[in-house]
Amino acid sequence: MKINALGATITIALVVSAWYVWQSWPRASSERPEHRGTTQTSAKGRGGSLATLGGIDALAPVDRQQDYPGAIAGLADRAEAERHLPFLAEPRYRESRLVRYRHDTLQHLRPTDRFDLYLPNLDMTVTARLEAREDDDGWTRWRGELLSPDIVRHHEWLITEAPVDRYAVAYFETPDGAVYLEAKNGYGWLRNAGDSKLDNDARVPPDSTAMPARTLGPSHQPQETSHR
Repeated sequence: MKINALGATITIALVVSAWYVWQSWPRASSERPEHRGTTQTSAKGRGGSLATLGGIDALAPVDRQQDYPGAIAGLADRAEAERHLPFLAEPRYRESRLVRYRHDTLQHLRPTDRFDLYLPNLDMTVTARLEAREDDDGWTRWRGELLSPDIVRHHEWLITEAPVDRYAVAYFETPDGAVYLEAKNGYGWLRNAGDSKLDNDARVPPDSTAMPARTLGPSHQPQETSHR
């Protein structure tokens, strides 16, 4: 009799214990503890955007892709450009449009590639196409044509870049006359070229080893030297 009573007591105790365990067990995923992660497992734990992570340099606002989508030159903030072009004479500031020169865009171009070009005399951006690229002793020359909407006449262009200071000179034929560009270290100026013609290197100093000191002055033609 005592054995049966003891067995019943143990059975009741086990049933009660099982009931408590069953009640305390999470029945749905929403009742389970949330996994918050750590700096190793959670993307949010790393902080910042991809542009601020190590090995990726964030671009300054003036360099963002949307400001110059595929263009080799775009209008620059005038005050900023003047700080980078202190050697320009005041008349040159007045007669030119100051621009950012996109050396990086130009370097990646291959023959038949197209790019955007701002023309100050037309106050518009047009499409240009690269036809040929030449590399010679550090100097690089790009030649191509503007793609006129009417395709009545092809307008040629020529850009020559020196091996130092990202110094570049360029000549563009347009439907409204020729445009001349000169730039150094990412900043430059565009102006009407008057009656100049597109000769192969007529506006580029002939010395292929070093830029003449007067290259960036008001006169762009090679200077004559006297021998005494």
